[in-house]
Amino acid sequence: MTSDNNIQFLPAPLGLPRVETGAIQFGDDWPGLFIRGDNAHALMISIRKLTELLADHPNPGVANVIREHYRSRSSSALARRQANGN
Repeated sequence: MTSDNNIQFLPAPLGLPRVETGAIQFGDDWPGLFIRGDNAHALMISIRKLTELLADHPNPGVANVIREHYRSRSSSALARRQANGN
């Protein structure tokens, strides 16, 4: 099941009180990274801080990655606002 904000609701795994942050694989699909909501906030703060610290990095490859990160964040935010009619 999928909600309006692209959250996929899955049944809880049998015998587990909760799914922890880490690698997870559903059936024969490729493994992916699951980040629990309570871990996601701290990760977001760390990524933002690293982005700020690396923004003026002398290596052009690092600077390009940072610019692309900001560009994709801006595009995602704009798409969400447009989808919500804002």
